[in-house]
Amino acid sequence: MLSIDTADAHPLNLSEIAEKVIPIPLEDQDMIQNRNILLTDKYLFVSSIHYIIQYDLTGKFIRRIDCGGYITDNISGDLVNTQPP
Repeated sequence: MLSIDTADAHPLNLSEIAEKVIPIPLEDQDMIQNRNILLTDKYLFVSSIHYIIQYDLTGKFIRRIDCGGYITDNISGDLVNTQPP
């Protein structure tokens, strides 16, 4: 459990907590409904309700991976084996 005293809370700018921010404009982002992500050195994986969508780091759509059911948790992966078929 995490307790936060709202009297001490104040807004933070992203620049105060991140070294750098690299926006990635995603192709076909209307397919995405549940936005859990996995970022690797070469790819961005974003989960939807039934599948995971793979993009390169420029935001170009690579493939959609059907998971055969509902994705209800965070996604993880083998960072060595993330190459498209």
